[in-house]
Amino acid sequence: MRRDLQYKLLTLVFGSIALVMVSACAVASSPTATGDQEPTEQTDSESDASDVDIESVEQVESDPTPVPEVDDADEESSPVEESDDTSDLDDSATSDDASRDDEPEVDETPVPGNPTRLQIDSIGIDAEFEYVGVDDDGNMGVPEEWENVAWYEPGTVPGDQGNSVIAGHYDSDTGPAVFYDLNELEVGDEVRIVTEDGEELTFAITEIESVHVDDADTSKIFGQTDERNLNLITCEGVWDTDAGMYDHRLIVYTTLVDDAG
Repeated sequence: MRRDLQYKLLTLVFGSIALVMVSACAVASSPTATGDQEPTEQTDSESDASDVDIESVEQVESDPTPVPEVDDADEESSPVEESDDTSDLDDSATSDDASRDDEPEVDETPVPGNPTRLQIDSIGIDAEFEYVGVDDDGNMGVPEEWENVAWYEPGTVPGDQGNSVIAGHYDSDTGPAVFYDLNELEVGDEVRIVTEDGEELTFAITEIESVHVDDADTSKIFGQTDERNLNLITCEGVWDTDAGMYDHRLIVYTTLVDDAG
């Protein structure tokens, strides 16, 4: 399972690694005026669909466990008495066996191939993937093409254990973009990933939420989990001219239900 970069740049606190992230989303070009959306003048900056600000990674080091010193004098003056009683050994062996039974099983499921297409039949999406990391400002990259979606490549491969994150533009300066109709999805709808190996992975929508940019639960989106999740993110709400972005994020949570291609 690929875990080498999964949590390197995320804003979470798990185990001994503390990570800091501020979630933001901006569409720098003029948004399409529909519903609650408010048009604004086009800016010169590049359009962003999720602009996840991934800042510094801070290691939290715990104090080392103190090791007691051995007193040579005490060691010499306290001989170990021999005994034929093996009950303590039997109890120890039983305890060790119980401890091994409590250990989590290692997931040996092969890691799926990298994604090539995202398909959502219910809203007519069949989009090509772009692989992104973080930009110079520490933000999650976004697709260069309006009709494409972006997979956060340092994170989880779609279909692998964990939260895989996909971002897409809501609109552009010329009209709707790839995730414009994402708010029409319903719980139970299917999302499909086609991998580079030709495998098809089917995910079912479990939850849809719209949150203010200041209230996004990044641990829920990016955090560790034993499930195989795919989370889709785009902008929505009202265009904030001063901030240069929409004020809400639409997040669609899905879980793998069929990995047979």
